[in-house]
Amino acid sequence: MTLPGGIAEAAEALEISEEWVQRIVDGDLVPGLRIGGRLSTLMDVRAAMFQRAACCGWFDRVPEALAA
Repeated sequence: MTLPGGIAEAAEALEISEEWVQRIVDGDLVPGLRIGGRLSTLMDVRAAMFQRAACCGWFDRVPEALAA
């Protein structure tokens, strides 16, 4: 899911600070049940996604196989 408002919009949707969102994105913080549940419901981010390396960078084109 792409949020036009970026980190600020994600923080508002998740009801956490922008700093926490950035730490989750950077991999410094793994979300617990409350935040993880909201990530799953609102943004389709699953727990398993935190256990594997990213397939690309922030501004890289998403591989065709994953885009569908």
